[in-house]
Amino acid sequence: MGPGFGGVTEHPHDFIKVNGTTVIKDKVSLSSDRNAWEDYARRISAKFSEYRHIHNADVSLAAGAENRYMLNSEGSRLRFRDTETVLRISAEAQADDGERLADALAYYAPTPEQLPAIAKVLEDAAQLAERLKTTMQARVLEDYTGPVLIEGVAAAQFFRQLLARGITGQVDPVGAPRRGAQGIDDLESRLGKRILPPTFQICHDPRQDRFQDIFLAGHYEFDDEGASAQRVNVVVDGKLEGMVMSRTPTKQFAQSN
Repeated sequence: MGPGFGGVTEHPHDFIKVNGTTVIKDKVSLSSDRNAWEDYARRISAKFSEYRHIHNADVSLAAGAENRYMLNSEGSRLRFRDTETVLRISAEAQADDGERLADALAYYAPTPEQLPAIAKVLEDAAQLAERLKTTMQARVLEDYTGPVLIEGVAAAQFFRQLLARGITGQVDPVGAPRRGAQGIDDLESRLGKRILPPTFQICHDPRQDRFQDIFLAGHYEFDDEGASAQRVNVVVDGKLEGMVMSRTPTKQFAQSN
């Protein structure tokens, strides 16, 4: 369906056509010493036995290799690959008032051999246990109105929750009423306008597999529909300059990225 269908003159096309791509990568496989990595996980799990306030702890280590194939009517012929290893650690405790408390760690790497050394993970597990102990002893905050300082991983997660959906291109369904005043869930109307302080620069580049030597688990070269990943400059000097687009266009953007 294109513009003009059923008297609708402003609705964009339903789908973006892209040029076919041919990329054939070498196959990948995963080979590791299973016994060694089982011992790695057991040593981490055993660390929590040193802390009597920990009621439950869980350690899981998963590794895999994937070769993906795609052929489509646009002419794309793809074989691309990926390996990923995930180490997850969680622990639970209980405060004196009965409230259950939990904390967790996660490590991502291309292969098990690229996970942190066991000494580093044991140190992190010890810090996790101590954080839970501190939380158990913390005074319960019954009521508070005022500023909050968010640090570390939580700061990035909070920022993502505020911004991620708003910079994703969204189209109104045909026949639906026009959206009212747009908020942080839909920022397209703010294109070219400042949404953050002038010092902020935000880009989206799914091709980047590392940042400051940290493995980025969500990277990819081609999306699930065979389109090549691209860098998108979303915010430049605090102004919204781009949106993250799928194959569904909007009035402002007619290209997938």
